[in-house]
Amino acid sequence: MKSLKNLKLFIVIILFSMLYKPLKAQTKLSPNAKVSIITIGPGKELYSSFGHSGLWVSDANYGIDRFYSWGSFDFRTNNFYVKFLRGTLPYQIDVIDFARVSYYYSTQENRSVTEQVLDLSPSQKQRIFDLCEENYLPQNREYNYKFYYNNCATKVRDMLQKGCGDSLKLWQGMPTNSYRTWMNSYLSEKPWARMAMNMAVGVPADMQNTSNQSMWLPDNVQMVMSKSMLGSKQLVGVTNKIYTATVEPSNLLIDILTHPQVVINLFYILIFVYLYKKSRFIPTKIDAYLLGFNGLCGVFLLLLWVGTDHGVTAQNLHLSVLLPFNLIVAFMLRNQKYASFLKLYFWVIMAGVLAFILFHPSHSVPMMAYVFYLFRYRDFVKG
Repeated sequence: MKSLKNLKLFIVIILFSMLYKPLKAQTKLSPNAKVSIITIGPGKELYSSFGHSGLWVSDANYGIDRFYSWGSFDFRTNNFYVKFLRGTLPYQIDVIDFARVSYYYSTQENRSVTEQVLDLSPSQKQRIFDLCEENYLPQNREYNYKFYYNNCATKVRDMLQKGCGDSLKLWQGMPTNSYRTWMNSYLSEKPWARMAMNMAVGVPADMQNTSNQSMWLPDNVQMVMSKSMLGSKQLVGVTNKIYTATVEPSNLLIDILTHPQVVINLFYILIFVYLYKKSRFIPTKIDAYLLGFNGLCGVFLLLLWVGTDHGVTAQNLHLSVLLPFNLIVAFMLRNQKYASFLKLYFWVIMAGVLAFILFHPSHSVPMMAYVFYLFRYRDFVKG
């Protein structure tokens, strides 16, 4: 119920933001105007696991209070769910007053809110403000969201680079990590989501990031900008901790018992022991169901590779063990006329399992599932 309540509040904020209109092109900021990076900490829901970034332009002299957020989409979009799954759902910039943003994220979602006031010249403030307003025009506000490459955090980075020009020298000292490593560091408390996302992303996720590329994460934008230079001075003048999230203690025992490594490994151990005693050399319905489910997962991963535009789901090495063809083989499994073919096929499966265990950079599926493959299909080959 709490998640539903939060979702309703989020929708209210989005609807309210739709009431905002782009300001007139000739709107000028006063010398006392302020441009800030706002960083929202990670939340409990999966969609909020990586945090959020935005730009806040405020000018008390002219009554300007506009928080620019590149993180929303329109539920009324035609074929919404199809576009969402394919990675073609257009995201857009929204504008809302900062008090509502701060209240929602701090009070309703218990997420940290940090402001970095930028030490910009009046012309740079005006340039960034104009760029944001131009981006908020109806014909410009939509963009093609990409999980690693084009999101709310990278938009903040790009706006600052355009607004400040060559005088902005971004700090290059971020730790060298891959997209996958950065992603996993934010999913430690969501192990099932972590496993699923590691299965979904392919080889592009293992590319090592530069400091600039690492700014697909809001916290990394905050870190890099805090150490970046604007000419001969620091880009960030003042940092304000508007709200610090409270940490809720977790139940370690429950976390261990519900971890996918424990649950799935235990499941396969029990299945293996049961089948070893009941039918060691003869395929059963359980084998067919497991093989069929495996093939179904492979079909899904293949569709993510060839049928979507996410940019990071290509070249998925999990397909070496989650073979889409397993979905067909599951129906052949208990038919003796396919025995010779199946023996050869199981050697292929075992080769794929061994190659995956040896060479894959991140073992997403618990290892016992692979061990089960090796021993169970070895028995079929012997039989």
